[in-house]
Amino acid sequence: TKPVPADISGVDTACQDNLIATIRRALELGVNHFETALGYGSSEIQFSDALASLIASGEVKREDIIIQTKVSPKKPGDFKEAMEKSFRQMQVDGPIGYIDLFSFHGINKQVSLDYIFEQGGWDVVQELRDAGKIRWVGFSTHGMPDIITAAIETDKFDYVNIHYDFIGSYTASGSGEAGGNLTCLQKAKEHDMGIFIISPNDKGGKLYKPSKKFADLCAPDLDPISFNALWLWHHTPAAHTLVIGVARPTDFDEMVLATKLFDTEEGRAKVAAVEGRMVAAAHEALGQEWYENWHVGLPNGYQCSSGVMVGKWVWLWNIVKAWGLFEFAKDRYNGVMSNNKAWDDAKTFEENTADWGFMPGCCYREGVENDLEGVPDPEKVLAILKEVDGWLTKTGPGLPEELKADCAPAYDLQPDTPWPERS
Repeated sequence: TKPVPADISGVDTACQDNLIATIRRALELGVNHFETALGYGSSEIQFSDALASLIASGEVKREDIIIQTKVSPKKPGDFKEAMEKSFRQMQVDGPIGYIDLFSFHGINKQVSLDYIFEQGGWDVVQELRDAGKIRWVGFSTHGMPDIITAAIETDKFDYVNIHYDFIGSYTASGSGEAGGNLTCLQKAKEHDMGIFIISPNDKGGKLYKPSKKFADLCAPDLDPISFNALWLWHHTPAAHTLVIGVARPTDFDEMVLATKLFDTEEGRAKVAAVEGRMVAAAHEALGQEWYENWHVGLPNGYQCSSGVMVGKWVWLWNIVKAWGLFEFAKDRYNGVMSNNKAWDDAKTFEENTADWGFMPGCCYREGVENDLEGVPDPEKVLAILKEVDGWLTKTGPGLPEELKADCAPAYDLQPDTPWPERS
């Protein structure tokens, strides 16, 4: 991993030029909301420098853009230090002037709420808000629905960055009474909060590299990115903002198509047609009863002595079987394999889960069968956990032949590796 540069002089010139070109393309299209975070490498340094230069040149006025950054809740002294670093990198005392949208980055567990409301985090932010350096305050989350709901019900936040897409709720999939974050969206609407969707083109199924089956089900009406975007905008409650994570100017193209169909009779008809085919395919692959009720009674990793994210892994099995989303599922599963490696049976559950945050939970491991008491069909769930582990791990047998064609990538919209991942 490359070290994070201390200032803009340490950033690759071609990388910064690409960012400026991407921002210019966004402004051409009327996109004026730019989101970053202290934890995103050199992103704050690059964004503030790029936006400051565009403001100085007269290409855009400061008041015409919305700047959002995020800082993780921490112990009192550490949080204040992190806020100072973030605002220094964002040039808040310079040309940027203020942050339109500040987010507590990752209210994922109860300890995050404790840092904010019992250990002074809110006071630090409120002081900056009173000084005119912050306009609105929200939070982002990879947490379970109970923690998200608790944060919303404080009635302190103006908006939430949350996972919710047609295929599911990423980290929270299989958890809560709705099997994901639907109840959280409903609660956010009750509290008049803005609803921002985190990375729909990636966490919504790796839609820039969709499976052949998913792409075929979208055709001929829409492409996968446009379908998911329109589904979210037409959803009840509606998503207000999709944080799409572009890496190059051309990454806006599919979203532009979606905006042209937004809130039109044609757009709604196309979404309904695609959704109908998606649901029919899921019924055929999984059975209607399972598709509608699979999540009932399934625990998440915080509720399992084994730490296994039972609901989330059953969800991945579902979306591979129903829509061929193997590439996405493989990425998500192997992304937490390090939690299995770090698990120490000599430690307490609290010790083993202390570092869980944005990527919580363990993959399948022996002992999870003891966590399935009360699950409606424990034998089926255990068989699914073993099977999906075999599909997705590098040492497993892999996909069965009958799923391979559906799971093959239809295409890849990334013509090159995004800058942060380049060696």
